[in-house]
Amino acid sequence: MSSEEGVPVDLYIYDLTNGLASVLSPAILGRQVEGVWHTSVVVFEREYFYGGAGVTSCAPGGTQLGAPHQVLRLGTTFVPFPVFNEYIQGLATTTYTAGAYRLLEHNCNHFSDEVSQFACGARVPEHIRKQPERDLPAPLRAALGSALAALVPDGDQVYANGVRHSRRDSPDYLTLNNQIEEARVASQELEARRSTLAEKLARKERRKEKKRKKQRQLNGGDGFEADGDKAELFTTPRAPGARALLV
Repeated sequence: MSSEEGVPVDLYIYDLTNGLASVLSPAILGRQVEGVWHTSVVVFEREYFYGGAGVTSCAPGGTQLGAPHQVLRLGTTFVPFPVFNEYIQGLATTTYTAGAYRLLEHNCNHFSDEVSQFACGARVPEHIRKQPERDLPAPLRAALGSALAALVPDGDQVYANGVRHSRRDSPDYLTLNNQIEEARVASQELEARRSTLAEKLARKERRKEKKRKKQRQLNGGDGFEADGDKAELFTTPRAPGARALLV
């Protein structure tokens, strides 16, 4: 889907405790907490998120967290991919570097909120954005730090300007790869047509050569070579008994 038609923007919501928060929170906090939320933004067939390793991008659902707990449609973006990609690169090298990550003040949900506002004007739900201050006591924060540090996407990765992403899955790469494949097929078809035409011309030339050879034989091998398609006989007025001349 092109940016002219609009590209969907989704929020992937993960529970870092995989259900344990719902079970243990009454004993720890005195009230139930459904989950400890990590979010990412999925747009242009990529999943973008922020953690202890900095800004990361992978195929949707390609992190070690597996399938998201919930997928929330935030809206539609009309921002061209090159502009969006440049924006992400800027965040990765300034505001959202690996060293700038803080579990409470500067985390994945802050990143998702900023990216979603840029892409489509939507925000991450408030209960997710404000959860650290409300639901995470100090002991739980330390445990979550290890979980976030281990959050690395699966698959082949390259690093560029501080952003970790898979080059082979980017929209620009897929488009370019398709164009290269189409050009390769077109080149093969053109080469086949050229070969066929060359063979036809060669056969035609062989037939003409056979006709010329036959014509030379008919003329007694005297060196006369007629055109393969047509030979013309010119005569000049002559006296009785004189021979005709071929010219």
